[in-house]
Amino acid sequence: MLNVSAKWQRAVMLDNDINVNCFADIVTASGEKIPIDDSELWANGFEVNDSTSSNGTFTIGALIAGKLKIKLNNIYEDYSKYDFDKASVTTYISKSFSDGTTEKLKIGEYRVSETSYDGSLITLTCLDNINNFNREYDSNLSYPTTSYEVVRDACIKCDVPFTMARFDNSDYVINEIPSDNQKLTYGQVIAYILQLSGLWGKCGHDGELLIGWYDMSQFDSRSYNGGTFNTKTTPYSDGDSVDGGTFNYSDGDNADGGTFAEARNYHNIYTQKDLNVATDDVVITGVKVTVTSKEDKTKDVNVLAGKEGYVISISDNPFIPADKAQAVANYIFKKIGGMRFRPLDATLLSNPLIESGDVALVTDRKQNTYSCFISNRTFTIGSGTKISCDAENASRNSADKFSNETKAIVQARKVAQTQLSVYDKQMQLLTQLMSQSLGLFKTEQVQEDGSIIYIMHNKADLNSSNIQWKMTANGMAVSSDYGKTWNAGVDKDGNAVFNIMSAIGINFDWAHGGTLTLGGENNVSGVQYVKDAKGKTLVILDNKGLTLDSSVKIAWDNVAEATAKVTQITKDTVTTSYVNALSVKAGSVDAEDITGTTITGKNIVGGTINIGSGVFAVDSDGKVTASNLNMSGGSIALNGNLSNSTIDLTATDNSGNNYELWMNGAVLRIVKNGENLITLYGATGSIGAQTVYAQEIGSDKFRETDRGYAMCGNATGHTYHCDWDDTALWFQVDDAWVWSSSDKRLKKNIKAINQDYIDAVGSVDLFQYNLNRQGYSDKPLYFGAMAQDIIENLKDKGHADENLNMIFKNKVTSDDDTLYYGMNYEQFIILRLAGDEQKIDKMQKRIDELEDKFSRLCQKLGIDESEV
Repeated sequence: MLNVSAKWQRAVMLDNDINVNCFADIVTASGEKIPIDDSELWANGFEVNDSTSSNGTFTIGALIAGKLKIKLNNIYEDYSKYDFDKASVTTYISKSFSDGTTEKLKIGEYRVSETSYDGSLITLTCLDNINNFNREYDSNLSYPTTSYEVVRDACIKCDVPFTMARFDNSDYVINEIPSDNQKLTYGQVIAYILQLSGLWGKCGHDGELLIGWYDMSQFDSRSYNGGTFNTKTTPYSDGDSVDGGTFNYSDGDNADGGTFAEARNYHNIYTQKDLNVATDDVVITGVKVTVTSKEDKTKDVNVLAGKEGYVISISDNPFIPADKAQAVANYIFKKIGGMRFRPLDATLLSNPLIESGDVALVTDRKQNTYSCFISNRTFTIGSGTKISCDAENASRNSADKFSNETKAIVQARKVAQTQLSVYDKQMQLLTQLMSQSLGLFKTEQVQEDGSIIYIMHNKADLNSSNIQWKMTANGMAVSSDYGKTWNAGVDKDGNAVFNIMSAIGINFDWAHGGTLTLGGENNVSGVQYVKDAKGKTLVILDNKGLTLDSSVKIAWDNVAEATAKVTQITKDTVTTSYVNALSVKAGSVDAEDITGTTITGKNIVGGTINIGSGVFAVDSDGKVTASNLNMSGGSIALNGNLSNSTIDLTATDNSGNNYELWMNGAVLRIVKNGENLITLYGATGSIGAQTVYAQEIGSDKFRETDRGYAMCGNATGHTYHCDWDDTALWFQVDDAWVWSSSDKRLKKNIKAINQDYIDAVGSVDLFQYNLNRQGYSDKPLYFGAMAQDIIENLKDKGHADENLNMIFKNKVTSDDDTLYYGMNYEQFIILRLAGDEQKIDKMQKRIDELEDKFSRLCQKLGIDESEV
């Protein structure tokens, strides 16, 4: 929620003063700066929308891009010269008070994603930095790693500031990114992490990724119950009553229900234009997690934390393995179990202080109060603020809500980004914060000895200031929660506390911590050196491995002993009586017995290699004996002359058929029960008794590159081609393409259609019929004309044996030379339409004549035509 002074809160709560001014600083992609204020905006021309849940559902793990819509008045072409594509937009709101002071707040960072212009109005649709995450996940981050590292790495890759040192469940370990052909985006990866952590994500006011959850705990002690429609008299009369207090002392901060400083963590909403409230409160009773089992991917592992009732279900989250499903369910249930709220939506007076992710008490006109969270918010200057607390109603969700409604969502579009180093990005963020930040107020607290404690804060009133810089004799520190806790600081002894520190170099005598990460992305390959007192490098740990100086000893229990019975390690050799390892790589391995799942060697020298008690064996003469040989890729090479280089494989199927594959380098045969099925040799081969020549199989007559597939014509000397271009099937005979052309340049002898053809086609009868054709079903019903009828009509008009494209003859089967008539219905329809058009023209002329006669008749009789 936007943090404002008590003066602003008092103006809204007591005086219903909702008037604010909106500003935007637009910087085009070319660097041009365009300041915008209310005077340049169209009516209702400043709209901000943000969400922490999808509409109508209770979403865990939502990551939704915030949207800004600005409508610029361009009647006088003031902005026509600017190119707004991909421009950055920084937005502010301000409020003026009766005492002449003004309070101004930054509310967001956006980038233009879409522009439109209708001649007088330029509309800029902008998205915040969540949009940057909508790109394919291509990180080289090493797994396993923690959720925090995944989110932090994603923010670096996608140029989104991230200043949080931790978030709920940020130490959750992710073993791997899914590899089963799932193409994930950075946004989906973050959303999955938010989902298993019971969180939502959105952009903060400075464009940074902000991760959080609804703080409904503020209402626990109050236990507000808005009531239900179950009562027989007045709706909600079974709910609780809340005394909002009085406002008799309007010049102070205090109200009977508490003070403005106390109420700053939630909203009191009691003035609405429109309010729609669900009939019942929602109380979350359980969390169900569904995971596909690793042992059997067809079986799902379902776990439940809590109990049946209003159950929130999560499924298809690739970062939750089966063995962690219960722990995740327990964690999320501990976070949201028992959460009570009332689904609703409302249209309020214009109030930019309310944002998605906030919590609120909403009071209706009958003074019933409901606790809720804000999951969707749209603020429009001069129009109003629309809010909603989204969830399925309690009765509909008594059954489980499954994956489609609880999957993490990402709504954004692709934006090209410039890659910067981690340090450069932190410097860029600091520069941006400093250049766009507003000023501070100063409070001096004079001590009894006359010394002064200085406090710099972001609101005129110290109690209303969430950001406070405090300077004392012992040090300086900064707080972002009204001075309750201190995020960072430096004391008089030089000790410092920071959240995240970015630096080019750090010198220290000692360091203590949990995780040390070296290298990666712009820090390239990490390197760690260990040196002695004189500066000599003893140990190097880098991306190539571990390098030790000859003076360095590796010591553990066995190696430390200098006896022949234990393992001895030198820079050249490893000597041991027993090696048990997943992988052994060496230039030479000398042992009496080598046992392992996989044995790989460039040159294996020794006696007999025996695998599987004779299943596979190679003796000292090189003879191979195997009961089964299964090769994937690779090749078998036979060296020598054709007489002594043969392969002969035989097998018998369950029906007693004997098969043989025989090859000697010149001939390949596949034989079944002594009969040659396929023989390949020299320039020819045979399939059964049919000889096939290699030049026909391997030549351009079979397949032509970039021209599709070809087929030889039936003793015609022509080559036929067919090709599919994803939209249509094309045919080609030799070099001529076969298609229905209509270009005048490809036609000749162009003249009007002979009336005989029009009359011959127009006078034939149309029929319905079933096919009487070999190989075709006689069930479907067809409609058309008879070719013979057209031919007879043409003969009657003196047109016989003409070369018409409309009528043709062809065989029905290959073994029957009888020719049957066929018809080109395109030509038929053209002639039929020509006849119909002539009939229509005649009818139209007749209608015109009758209308003329009718008109003249009315004139003679003195009658108004419109009254007849």
